[in-house]
Amino acid sequence: MNPIKPSPTPSPRVGGGRYTPGAVPQSRVQPTQTVGGLNPQSIEQIQQIVGITLSQIGTTGTVNPAYNYTLLESISDTELTDIARLLKKMGFAVKGSKGSIKALFANDPALDAILKNSFSPTELKQNLLKDYLPLGGDATENLPTRTISKQDPVVLGELIDKVYQSKVLRRATPEEKAKHIKNFQDDIDAGTLTTTKKVKNKKTGKMENVTTVESNFSQAKAETEIEQSLRELNPDSLDVANRIRFSDFIMQNTMGGQ
Repeated sequence: MNPIKPSPTPSPRVGGGRYTPGAVPQSRVQPTQTVGGLNPQSIEQIQQIVGITLSQIGTTGTVNPAYNYTLLESISDTELTDIARLLKKMGFAVKGSKGSIKALFANDPALDAILKNSFSPTELKQNLLKDYLPLGGDATENLPTRTISKQDPVVLGELIDKVYQSKVLRRATPEEKAKHIKNFQDDIDAGTLTTTKKVKNKKTGKMENVTTVESNFSQAKAETEIEQSLRELNPDSLDVANRIRFSDFIMQNTMGGQ
């Protein structure tokens, strides 16, 4: 028979019995965390305050601001106004609202890219200017504005009567009024043309916005045209009216001298 071999002596524990050689340690699973992640409630609050929508990456709810939030919030109202004017020149629909102006950068990819590469308000304006491409003329000149105002026929009729009573001592007939109003119509339809240009002030040496207003129709012009028409078409009536006025003048002075 084979002799019975004694069992091997267990190896001594290392480190105060805390670790046994050959044992497989259990792995500790560390929870993964998303750096900079915000919960949905925080995202909703930010969106309500800023007035824009923040995009999210994947299903973790990680917020990826669509624009340089810090720079936009550091811009003063004056700087933001300058930027809004430039955006308007670039063709963007700009409203008189801070939130609306800032939202443009979140919703337009080109503006978003410009903002992300800008680190100060001044640099942002410079980068916008670099991207600006003036179309249809000089960027320093605004397009003319034409305003067409409707003229009340009753008011025009009173104007015509005023001239007739002054020159021929009577009111105009309906036919005469209609004829004059028809002659005014082209000037009325032409409206008022308003043009604004940047002009250098010779005294101050500074650039100024100079607005020029050109109107085809005016009360003074209408009165002059009516008088001219009366001279051409009713010379006898003008002559009679002048004789009556002269006689009245003589009578008043004669009676006054007695």
